[in-house]
Amino acid sequence: MEKESIDNTVHHGLRISGFALLLGVCLALAILHSIQANTSSSNVGEELAPRVKVRGFIALPSAGTISVQNLTAASVGMTIEYYSLTGQKILDTTDIISSEANTVFAKPEDFVGFARVNVDDELQAVNYELTEAGNDAYIGNYAALSQVSSSWCSFCFILPIPYVIKNHNDFSSKFTLQNYGYERATIGLDIYQDSDTSVFSELYEILANEAIEIDLAQLSGIPDNFQGSIILFSDQPLKVSGSVRTYNDPLGIRHSYPVNLQFEQKLYAPALFKNHNLQTSKLCVQNVSGIANSITVSYTDNLSATFASLPSGNMHCFDQADEAHADGWTGGATVVGSDGSNISGVVVVEARQGSQLLGSWSYQPANDDSLDNQKALAFPLLMSQTDNWSTTTYLYNPGSTPATVTPRYISQSGMIPCVDNFEIGPGAVYSIAPNTLPTGLGQGMAYFLSDQPLAGASGATSSRALGDTDRHFGYLAASNTQSITANRPCSQTPDLATGPLDEEFQNYQKGYYTDIGALAMWARGFTGINPTYPITVAVIDTGADLDHPDIASNLITGYDFIDNDTSADDESSDSHGSKVAGIIAARMNNDIVNLKARGVAGIGGGDAVAGTEGLRIMPIRVAQESSEITCSLSAQAIEYAASHGAQIINISYGGTEFCQDELAAIQAAYDAGVAIVAGAGNGNSAAPFYPAAYGSGDNENLVIAVAGLLPSGAKADGSNYGSWVDVGAPFRQIRSITKDGGYASDSGTSFSAPFVSGLLGILMSNFGYSRDSAIEVVRTAADNVDTVNTEYPGQLGAGRINANRSTDHPFRSYVPIIQR
Repeated sequence: MEKESIDNTVHHGLRISGFALLLGVCLALAILHSIQANTSSSNVGEELAPRVKVRGFIALPSAGTISVQNLTAASVGMTIEYYSLTGQKILDTTDIISSEANTVFAKPEDFVGFARVNVDDELQAVNYELTEAGNDAYIGNYAALSQVSSSWCSFCFILPIPYVIKNHNDFSSKFTLQNYGYERATIGLDIYQDSDTSVFSELYEILANEAIEIDLAQLSGIPDNFQGSIILFSDQPLKVSGSVRTYNDPLGIRHSYPVNLQFEQKLYAPALFKNHNLQTSKLCVQNVSGIANSITVSYTDNLSATFASLPSGNMHCFDQADEAHADGWTGGATVVGSDGSNISGVVVVEARQGSQLLGSWSYQPANDDSLDNQKALAFPLLMSQTDNWSTTTYLYNPGSTPATVTPRYISQSGMIPCVDNFEIGPGAVYSIAPNTLPTGLGQGMAYFLSDQPLAGASGATSSRALGDTDRHFGYLAASNTQSITANRPCSQTPDLATGPLDEEFQNYQKGYYTDIGALAMWARGFTGINPTYPITVAVIDTGADLDHPDIASNLITGYDFIDNDTSADDESSDSHGSKVAGIIAARMNNDIVNLKARGVAGIGGGDAVAGTEGLRIMPIRVAQESSEITCSLSAQAIEYAASHGAQIINISYGGTEFCQDELAAIQAAYDAGVAIVAGAGNGNSAAPFYPAAYGSGDNENLVIAVAGLLPSGAKADGSNYGSWVDVGAPFRQIRSITKDGGYASDSGTSFSAPFVSGLLGILMSNFGYSRDSAIEVVRTAADNVDTVNTEYPGQLGAGRINANRSTDHPFRSYVPIIQR
């Protein structure tokens, strides 16, 4: 046996005549069909060896970024093993994925090879690459190996690969095969010219746990401008998976899809296009029968197409650009092979602007056998402007009965938005994007539970790719998710006049939020920002819990001045920075566990049920503990926040010593239009407390100093006071998030200041107020508390903030008419 090298990948290969291999193939097909028809008979000539179940896995023959979704109601353990193309294990990653969660794993740096996801329960995985100029994606399929007798036939396992090309429109195909078994596999490869009977044949050997890449551009026996298909045979009872990539080096455009056994008479394609967003699709169907096959395609716009006689092994593409669909058409199709024959298929979509190819993607349609039980679809990777990518999901109801669909969306941060059921009519395609949901979905996953079988696919667009039309696409298979719990219908929006549904809010927060008029403000819809005018609040403190589900969706990248990196995670003993950030922007009604909102509500964190976005928090870590913050680092952090886009800076620390560097940084930030809010301190003193007291005298807006008040409006025993104080806010037992994903209460003006920071952000975003106008509104709308603070006349500023009055438009500025 001669050793060959194809595309610099070492494998064992033997080329024999096409005629000789074709005879073997025909015999193999005949035997296979006999086996399929008589699996319980003794036609094989001997008793079959018992089936021995081997560990389950998800096959990823060309490993990129992997998004793994848990389809069960319990935690699932898994290990991802990364292998080089020669079968050497590079590393493995072990993880536990909680119920109905998904985790994204990036491939090792500079890694080229394959991966295997070993699982102990049901998972779904999408394997994808996201790049500016090119992309690919495909779904790894859950499977359990079964050992059977290898004496059935010469080639026991057959994989059809529709649509491969060599130097056709400057593109060529490359695919990867991996031997997931434990013995050497002999692979037979038959390549068929489109609509022709010519066959190119070759044999390969793949060692156990090894992969090979085959590049059609490197096979001299295939002519240029070739377009056709492949049938692949394996002599071992093992799973062999592959992906097909069509690529162009200058553009980096690729498409990829999983190659799986499909001996079915019907296929269902949910996402077809004709000049829709520049996209036009080709539905390529391959005959994987031993006899000639006629093909009929029925489209959802009532058009149809046929191909009368497709030879065995060959492919025909139905190009929607050449058919009579209306321009801009989107829809689906049912593909039927003639009686007694079987077909496989792929949808290839090209996005073009004139003669320029802008993007390409593909997916493998559902088959008739899977559709019988396909009343629940799982989508591991959904995105809305995540790294500039946005997803659209297509669901096709090929039946004659309307399908009622119950969706379930879960973000990666654990948010479960409100979603209503919807109906898909007979023979119709339904499309939905995460950013069209009432509450939006930045990145996450979805299940769709239907009372009728559905086919589904999900695709994405990159806003920074060439022509804004580059795509990746992956077909997502059915999964056993029929026990899913529905999301809360959006019609069940809570009445915010009685407060959010969050359990921590109802038990701990409702009182002081009522005192400052926040419930009434929220009931009028002002729970967060107007996304057209987002506001960022820099929290200079001990960092923030970057993974806390109540605030993760509102966090942006900050900075850690202690570790000198951008991961400003809170490591303090009392979660000081996390608590401050939560008061400003913890998301309300974000249904974290089993539709029970157990979290807290920040004053401006947004409402998950109503779909309101929250204030952005930029965490900046300047100390391990809040008591360790230095003047120098404070000044550096203020400069950083102002230069990196913060419109508001919250400072919940300070001291009695004047700091020139800190003052200079505050002055520069103020001159740049930034609002600075600081706690007045907890010394029960009128002595100036800096940085809060920098904003005194003629420059009172330089820093907004916030004192602490009791529910009655009286000054809290520990709060500082003085002529330099601007307003007051709640002080005692303020509930917020902690660094470990939990919740706790704390007291002090550290936790009074963030109420004001959040309110200023709401005003600046929703009403377009300048910093100074927003500050003036907060002062003017405040409730006077002098009558309950007779010992502190003029030393508690304008009084207690009133969020409802601040947002109720009573404060206007008018330019009087000037006449000459």
